[in-house]
Amino acid sequence: MIYTTAGKQDSARPIIQRVLKSDPLNTWSYLMSGAVEIFDGQFSQAVGFFRKAHELEPLPFLKWWIAKGLAYNNELKEACELLNSVSIEASGTVWDRIALFFYMPSREKNQRH
Repeated sequence: MIYTTAGKQDSARPIIQRVLKSDPLNTWSYLMSGAVEIFDGQFSQAVGFFRKAHELEPLPFLKWWIAKGLAYNNELKEACELLNSVSIEASGTVWDRIALFFYMPSREKNQRH
C-alpha cells in the first residue's frame, strides 16, 4: 500500500502478484490488488479484484469498493444499486454513512444520463 499511495503502482504490482500467488484465498490479497489498480486509474481491473474479494468474503465494505470502482468507471447504475445495498446491509455502521455519502451524488448524476 505504501507504493500505491506514493503513486508507484508499477513497483507495487510484482509484490501484489506474489501475494496473490502465495495466498489466493485471502480476501485482503484481492482488496490490495484492487487498490493498486484503482489508484492507477485502472477501474475495470480494480472492480474485478474487488469482486473476487467479495466472492471470498461477502462483506459490505468490499461491496462499497466495487461500487467505487464502478462509479469511477462511469457505471453509475450498478454503483448506485450497490451503494444502496451497502447502506441497508451495514445499517448503523460507518460503511452505511460512507455509502450514502457517495450514493447521493452518484444517483443524481445517474439520473441526468
